[in-house]
Amino acid sequence: MTEHKTKADNTKQALGYSTYLDERKSLITTELDVSSRFDKSVLTLSGGSLFLSMTFVKEIAKTPNLTCMLLLAWLLFALAICLMLVSLLTSQSALRRQRKILDDNLATPEASATHRNQLGVVTHWLNVSSIIAFIVGVVCLSLFVAANLPGK
Repeated sequence: MTEHKTKADNTKQALGYSTYLDERKSLITTELDVSSRFDKSVLTLSGGSLFLSMTFVKEIAKTPNLTCMLLLAWLLFALAICLMLVSLLTSQSALRRQRKILDDNLATPEASATHRNQLGVVTHWLNVSSIIAFIVGVVCLSLFVAANLPGK
């Protein structure tokens, strides 16, 4: 009876671990997909906002008021784009570093606690900074547009 119970426990554990690995793989794949869409969205929206605001100035607000808000918005959109591009580079390096950490942990598991991937942290803060720059840029652009709407 004990031998049968041990085999059942091992089978249950193996199925649980297999399910865990499958779920983990699925979550990682989804995270990478969401990250890619986030990067593309910030780049597209920032670039589009720059273009849209230039068109607004050329076609509607020919003698604009509150140009400091427009210039600040442009600066913030450009900053968001630059931060996102740097984030893409640090992300690649972070993935390479994480692979090395994984390989090292396989070779010497006792050393696993000493390995850190600081590039992952840097990438995270670059992403946060880019979205903050974009949002503040949108606020500045909105203030500029509101000050320059026709009929005011």
